Amino acid sequence: MFLAEGVGAFGAGIFHLVTHAFFKAALFLCAGSVIHALHGEQDMFNMGGLKKYLPGTFAVFFVAALAMSGIYPLAGFFSKDEILWEVYSRGHIGLWVVGFATAGMTAFYIFRAVSLTFFGQPRMAEEKRHHIHESAVSMLVPLVLLAVLSVAGGFLKEPLAHFLAPRFVSAVFEEGEPHKNMEHLLAVISVLWALHWAFVAWIVYVQKPSWPVSAAERLRRTYKILFNKYYADEIYDRLFVRPIRWISEKALWRGFDIPVIDNVGVNGTSRVAGLFGRIMPLMQTGFMPHYLFFMVVGVAVVIGWVVL
Repeated sequence: MFLAEGVGAFGAGIFHLVTHAFFKAALFLCAGSVIHALHGEQDMFNMGGLKKYLPGTFAVFFVAALAMSGIYPLAGFFSKDEILWEVYSRGHIGLWVVGFATAGMTAFYIFRAVSLTFFGQPRMAEEKRHHIHESAVSMLVPLVLLAVLSVAGGFLKEPLAHFLAPRFVSAVFEEGEPHKNMEHLLAVISVLWALHWAFVAWIVYVQKPSWPVSAAERLRRTYKILFNKYYADEIYDRLFVRPIRWISEKALWRGFDIPVIDNVGVNGTSRVAGLFGRIMPLMQTGFMPHYLFFMVVGVAVVIGWVVL
């Protein structure tokens, strides 16, 4: 989507945002259905073989995964390939290569999730396996509706294009457009590319589950870096979280909030009020000369204030 916006294909980007909402929402809700069926389990390596236990959830997840991979004729195909075509036709070949490679990675990782969750041997505890059941109809109905939209959402392309055309007319690209045959060829290549990586994911995680383990052993250092997400969280924690926490605690809280806000603002005003409360009764002596003295002093202060 951002790739499309970056090259000025605003309509294609918004179209992908719409279709993306359909299949990504379906995937999220299917994930919730799986977690519900497994009583809170969220680790895919503790799942497996759920296809026979959750057939409805599996069907929706599979359709949404195909749509996300950009397989024809699902919604993701039309929006994803529209973006790739817009990028290619505007002469951004390097960006097209990046988008094409990313499409393959998308197909691989989403079908990795399909393979680990629904195929292979069950890897959950035996007692948990006996309690697995499909979600209720009230949970499945929204999944099915999103699956239908993930299939038919591609038909929104033309109505959405006509709706957005007046708003993005300045960004419409018309000159130097390659032949339509090239568009169709790139679409076919893109679909085959996605199918290839989806099949690779199925082979690796269903047929040859020992491959990822052996690869992680051989490339232990690389695997550790990838497993820890390039240590982005740790770096962010060191550079931002800890300094901000230190400033907040040492400087702002202990250096300003406690001595100024608490001691002066809150506790200080209450102490002043208490002090006045203890002083004022001392002035209520019951002797008239004392009251006359205070009155004279008060009048003198007022006159002095006015004169000066």
